[in-house]
Amino acid sequence: QVVELGGKRGARSRLAGLEGKLAGWDYEAERLSLLTETTIGFVDVVAAQERLGLAEDFLRLARETLDVVSERVKAGKVSPLEETRASVELASGKIRLARAGSDLQAARRRLGATWGSAHPRFSRASGTIDEVDEVPPVEAVESLIDRNPEIARWTVEMQHRLAILARERAERIPDLTLSAGTQRFAETGDHAFTLGLSLPVPLFDRNQGGLLEARYRQARFDHEKHEAEIRVATALAGSYEALTVARAEALGLQEEVVPAARRAFVAARGGYQQGKFGYLEVLDAQRTLFEVRASLLDALARYHRAVAIVESLIGTRLGSVADAVDPGREEQP
Repeated sequence: QVVELGGKRGARSRLAGLEGKLAGWDYEAERLSLLTETTIGFVDVVAAQERLGLAEDFLRLARETLDVVSERVKAGKVSPLEETRASVELASGKIRLARAGSDLQAARRRLGATWGSAHPRFSRASGTIDEVDEVPPVEAVESLIDRNPEIARWTVEMQHRLAILARERAERIPDLTLSAGTQRFAETGDHAFTLGLSLPVPLFDRNQGGLLEARYRQARFDHEKHEAEIRVATALAGSYEALTVARAEALGLQEEVVPAARRAFVAARGGYQQGKFGYLEVLDAQRTLFEVRASLLDALARYHRAVAIVESLIGTRLGSVADAVDPGREEQP
């Protein structure tokens, strides 16, 4: 029977408990990573659906415009060249629609892959990306960086490395071995009870290698922790900047650019039907409208992707951060 000395059993037990906590932080990091990947995939599918709808709108308006131009050509009011241009625009709309459909299928497959499906069975993702919420101040967001699993785990990591050092120190102390049994003497037929005790003398092996490795691991702690903090802080700063830029762009397009482009297109088409404008003015207004609508979709998609990344880096919802900063703020439905 080996009798462990030097607190080896307690050191192993403490080390195992800390390894369990580290495994918990690793699980949390993987959970947030998968949640972020799935959220971004969902945003991409919704954005792709909106782009497909936009391409369908473009094709519908191209057909309507071609009909108007054809009528004016038949009436001898405009050159047949305008009808050719309208036909080219219709063909371009069909190509744009086909491309949007292909992009949607690719986005659906990427989203399905997050739960292990090679062929997603859902037909449509129910959601909207039109909503843009307030962004909390950068100071409030950065103050929550300690919730990131890569940062939060270092408190346990410090204890874990100290526990390893304690275990290696305990290994220097040899264990006591007890033995007991019976022995029969053949010459006399007598039996005897024997009891043995052994304790190795560690003249050449005092676990120097294990201790040195544990000390080196401990010495690297501050550097590795600082490196992790810099990495997460840099990622958060970049994602927060992308979030604010995308939000400002989306709001500007939503509130000013898209409405103005829509009014310009309606005016140009109405003026063309009345003979006040040429087809090029209508074509330019139509293209401008759909370009700014496409830009709005891109900005909204970037905004929601950035929200997902920032939330994964701080381990909480941005809405709860905004509520904490401004308790009187009305929660978005």
